Amino acid sequence: SSAGPLAGVGAASRVSLVFTPAAGTLTLTMSGDVRLAQLEANSFASPYIATVGAAVSRAAETAELSPVLEALLQRSAATLAVRGQRLERNAARIVGVNGTSSLLRAQSNRLSVLMDGSAQLATAAGADLRMSSYAAACAFDGTGRSVARNGVAVVTDTGSPPSSRGSVYLGRDAASTATAYGDGWYEYLGIAPTRLSEGKIQEIILY
Repeated sequence: SSAGPLAGVGAASRVSLVFTPAAGTLTLTMSGDVRLAQLEANSFASPYIATVGAAVSRAAETAELSPVLEALLQRSAATLAVRGQRLERNAARIVGVNGTSSLLRAQSNRLSVLMDGSAQLATAAGADLRMSSYAAACAFDGTGRSVARNGVAVVTDTGSPPSSRGSVYLGRDAASTATAYGDGWYEYLGIAPTRLSEGKIQEIILY
């Protein structure tokens, strides 16, 4: 049976296809100007690994924010916003901190975004984060916190964010929880040294 074709949309484009093969031999046929093709047993496309005819592996990526940006999120008040595409894993960390905590992460159904801390604060359900572009934001100060994602209202409470924010990572947490890496594409990360209003947060996460 055929699971394709899968066609690129122009120079430097990346396309992927998830399928369940039938029993028997699985054949990958390429034509045209194809570069960095990869066939893998996975439910999502991972970063390309050059195999050169033999199976290889590589260490997981680590994207820790600079000390200057980390210092902004260690303040008593701050706002964080992220835009990206296709957050593939359940409970994926968007921005993680020390231990297994996150300032922003997906819920296990990938429909809501939440913040850890004194308790989990989650948005209402929106579109599947795996299927499209998304925007998410959180904000906090001494009176409470807010969390939001595109397509649904901002939610607030009087709780606090994760107390240990000495290290801040994009797409993972400090514990390197392998099943919760934030695979996908990140387009924008913004930090403000104050807690923005709900209206301003809504403007930021419009997509």
